[in-house]
Formats: sequence, structure tokens, C-alpha cells
Amino acid sequence: MNNRRRLLVAAFVLPTLLALAGCQVAYFIFGQGDQPAVFKIPKQSRVLVLVDKAANSPMTVSDLQSLINTMNLLLYQNKVATQFVPAFRLTNLQRNTELYQSMGIADVAAAVRADIVVYIYMRKFSAKLISDKQISEGYASAIVKVVDSKGTRLWPKDATDGYPITVKIPEALASSQSSAAVHNALIQAVAQKVALLFYSHPQSSAANAESSANQ
Repeated sequence: MNNRRRLLVAAFVLPTLLALAGCQVAYFIFGQGDQPAVFKIPKQSRVLVLVDKAANSPMTVSDLQSLINTMNLLLYQNKVATQFVPAFRLTNLQRNTELYQSMGIADVAAAVRADIVVYIYMRKFSAKLISDKQISEGYASAIVKVVDSKGTRLWPKDATDGYPITVKIPEALASSQSSAAVHNALIQAVAQKVALLFYSHPQSSAANAESSANQ
């Protein structure tokens, strides 16, 4: 094949290959297609992860603390934050139930000396058995927002209550997936999905979080 024919073949073949393998080419040229953080927590900030729940929620104090601990670990491991409010400060504050329930987010931040509050409000949390207790499934929904020590909303900036997230643990036979296992998996999946908001990650990570929590 002479040089001219080679050039003609290349002129026709190359666009076709690019069209068929666009994603792969983009991968090599532009990287993995990471999802950027929706909000970057200022460096050197002392962070408080604060979780509240709906009045009828089945989540226990232990569940809320597990969610907070997992969030703190994920934020630390992914270099989102290095300083966190010690758990005992919030625990001591919460012992005075009447006082604590009258406090706003900024009041809590000031009391525990937090610079930034990642606030999670659990709207729904359900881990149950259905179909005559033969099938288990889980569902959780929450809103998330970031507030500074003065009570100023840093994210999201719009007038909504916060950024909504949902997590679902698919149906499975109760013999292989107990309601207790679903309950714990939901907590871990919520923590992972919220944490992903604050650091860049492959776009498949959010789905993988629910999938891995279900294993």
C-alpha cells in the first residue's frame, strides 16, 4: 500500500474509531471522568458532623454516632479535613436535653468550638421485612447542608432546606440479608454517599457505595 492510500485509509478509519471509542479516547486524554466535590471544606477548619433525625425515626443514639464516626473517618481518609470536634464535647452538650433541643446549629457549633458544621437531617430510615417476612429491604433519605460557626449557610447556597440524598438497599431474601444487616448497611451507605459530596471521585462511586454496603 503506497503512502497516499495509507493516508486515505487513515482519513476514513480514524474518525470511525474515535466515534466508536469516544469514551475510551476521552479516558486517555482527559482522565477518569471524576465527579468533583460539590463543596470544598476550608482547610484547617475544625469540623463537626451533626446528625438529627425525624421524630418517628427508628435510629438510635448509637446509630447516629456510628454515622458520625464513619463520616469522620471517610473525610479524614480522603483528606477533606484533618481536625474534628471530639465526640465527648457533643455528648456532654446533648446530656442537657432541654437545652440542646433549643439550640440552633450555630449555637451548637459555638458550644463545641466547631468552625464548620456538616449537618445531616435524616428524614426517613427504614430497614424492614416484607412479604411475610421473607424479603428484606432498606431505604433512607436525608438532607445535607454546611454551615459555619456564625450560622451562615455555606452550601447549598439556594433557599432549599438542604441537598437531598437517598439510599436504597435492594430487596433480597431475608435468609441471606437480615433486617439488622440492612439497618447497618443503610447507616454505612448514607455516610459514604454524604462524604462523597466533599471530595472528587469516580462517577460510579455513589452507586458502588450502596452496592458494597449491601454485601
